[in-house]
Amino acid sequence: MDSSKYIVKQNSLHKKALEIIKDLKLIELLNKFGEVHVVGSVELKLMSWPDIDVVVLSEPNVTNFLKVINELFTKDDVYSINLQDFRKSIYPDRPQGIYCGIKYLEKPRTF
Repeated sequence: MDSSKYIVKQNSLHKKALEIIKDLKLIELLNKFGEVHVVGSVELKLMSWPDIDVVVLSEPNVTNFLKVINELFTKDDVYSINLQDFRKSIYPDRPQGIYCGIKYLEKPRTF
């Protein structure tokens, strides 16, 4: 693949990522619980595969976390949510918090 094809792919993935963030009203939802930052390849506009990373800066709160999960899981195109608890990580140099991985149905593929 020549470099122009990579740029076209990146632009397409980035555009779709922004559409998904908007469709899920992700920033508005997460702003209720802390300071929201879109990070990683979406923020840097260096996407090579479909992946959206968002960080919410706040004290880990399971009740609020479950409110987010409940709201996201009612969305039509969300079909899977993976939860992981990193509040008691055995690695002291890693951030502590709660992780939520969402699978989003993009017809005819998943994102």
